[in-house]
Amino acid sequence: MNRLKSFFGSLMALATMFAVTACSSHDEVYVDNKDVNTTVKLDIATASIGTRAATDGVKTGDGTLNGSINDEAKLNNLYVGVFDASGNMLLYKPISSPSNTVTSSKITETIGTIKAMNTSVSKIVVVANAPSSTFTGTETYSSFKTKTANLSYTTSADGTANTNANTVNSQEATSLPMYGETSTIDIATANVASATVTLTRLVARVNLTINGVNVSDATFSPNEIYMYNPTTSMAWDASTINYAASADNGAESTEGTTSLSEKSTLSSTAYLSTGLINNGKTAFADLTTKSAHFYVMPNPVGNTANRTKIIVKGIWHNTSAGTDEVVYYPITIKHNNGDKKILANTRYSINVTINGKGSDSPASEVETGITTDIQVNAWDDSAIQNETFQ
Repeated sequence: MNRLKSFFGSLMALATMFAVTACSSHDEVYVDNKDVNTTVKLDIATASIGTRAATDGVKTGDGTLNGSINDEAKLNNLYVGVFDASGNMLLYKPISSPSNTVTSSKITETIGTIKAMNTSVSKIVVVANAPSSTFTGTETYSSFKTKTANLSYTTSADGTANTNANTVNSQEATSLPMYGETSTIDIATANVASATVTLTRLVARVNLTINGVNVSDATFSPNEIYMYNPTTSMAWDASTINYAASADNGAESTEGTTSLSEKSTLSSTAYLSTGLINNGKTAFADLTTKSAHFYVMPNPVGNTANRTKIIVKGIWHNTSAGTDEVVYYPITIKHNNGDKKILANTRYSINVTINGKGSDSPASEVETGITTDIQVNAWDDSAIQNETFQ
């Protein structure tokens, strides 16, 4: 009997020892891993314009927060998604008023606190200048980055509204949509985890300047400059780009034959037009407006049906015959190597000289009567392309 009691006593002691050891081990894991509050901080920068920043004379500054905080680098709002390795959202932080304190061309934002839970952050995605409802209900990395960005929101000063989309010449330099991601950062044991995100503009800037009209026995009066076949929506990560339909001429805002007037009803892409420069045959030298610039989303396809062009429209007056007709000078936008494409975060500066009669349709693929000098100035590179069309 005493032996039996001794046996059971030993069992009880052994069980107690295991219980204590188990609790101690569990408490250690909880303290060192599952109860660590990691504060996530981001340094946020914007891609620079490069050394050719002001060659087109449209905007000043270098495109970074240090040089253009209230221009093409303006951050009106930020939306930050923090995701684990499986793509599940750990934290979502909208920032309605980003910091204006710029240090070394960056701002710093505290995103929030995350419990480590034996995991690491796989991705941090940052979007700038978007409507507040864009990411409502989003819970995964894949759904967050593929939400739709719409170009029409560049018609508001902060990128949150598109009520001015059917108003000509209404885009704002301060509302350009931007996107960026970080690489993996480990939050398993850190008290503060920091990362840097560089935001890239989703748009290109197309600037056209008419240098002169050199024709004989005729005159040409530019009346409107507008985008043709523009891309107006895309996924934030550029995985999907919604190319414009063939022969989409919705941005054209004028009508008429021997004189032009603004249409009574304008389309939802009217913001990609200058509107009426002049309504008759005003001599080129007397025009106040000889240039225009627009922000457009990328069009990397380059096929005939979907090419994005910028159009110069106006009245061609044949002085000998005394006749007038509306003509178009369609200019297909090209990249450095001649590809008929538009890339994001790139500036296309086009200098035009009219030296002959244009086409009777903006859909024409032949660039006649025009000389173009195209400068392709990426926000991180630059090159020049010269072309002549007779």
